[in-house]
Amino acid sequence: MAKIKIMEPLDRFIFQKLEELQSVKDVQKVLDAYSNLDEKPQEIIKALLALSLVAIPLSVILVFYGLNSSLKSDLETKRDVLSLAQNIIQEKSGMQSAQRKFLGQTYVGALNEMQNLISASISAAGLDSSKISVSNFEPIEHEGFITQASLDMKFQDLSNRELFGFLNILSERYKMKFEEVSVKKNDSSNLLEGVMTIHYYSKDNPSSSGY
Repeated sequence: MAKIKIMEPLDRFIFQKLEELQSVKDVQKVLDAYSNLDEKPQEIIKALLALSLVAIPLSVILVFYGLNSSLKSDLETKRDVLSLAQNIIQEKSGMQSAQRKFLGQTYVGALNEMQNLISASISAAGLDSSKISVSNFEPIEHEGFITQASLDMKFQDLSNRELFGFLNILSERYKMKFEEVSVKKNDSSNLLEGVMTIHYYSKDNPSSSGY
């Protein structure tokens, strides 16, 4: 099998250009001046030329290496920023999902606002509002502009269906949590009565206040 000589065309091209260069008068003058020099200056010039043949390609390589390192560093930085942005988006999405699951949609920071939610739940359940009363309202501020609104609710003369329907509306629609539930049946009316503590969590949005 014949050997493929990859560098032979390049060598021929270089020697051809050198021959053409020697035919130029200015170049010929330089070569004549070089020939008339003593042996020691010629050796110095040869050494400088040899050094330049190494230094110039090396400089070019170092320049490209530096550019490549810079581009590689920029690419890694962009990848890190992109990865960080994706993590932030995922965490924000997870937080929003958790907020929808545990926080009420309506912000409550005062008693009348909590009473409005209770009244809406009573109407949705079709109950007589006189059978429900609230007391001991207490708002507690938490980090992240989250407010815990707590109160005690007393109920009486409710059937099983009415009570559990009412509690289901409070829990599912308004995300309210129940604590210290005490329920008993009235022997004379066969209806339910009792007390419970309700906690409602909501988030305030300071940007919407205009300040």
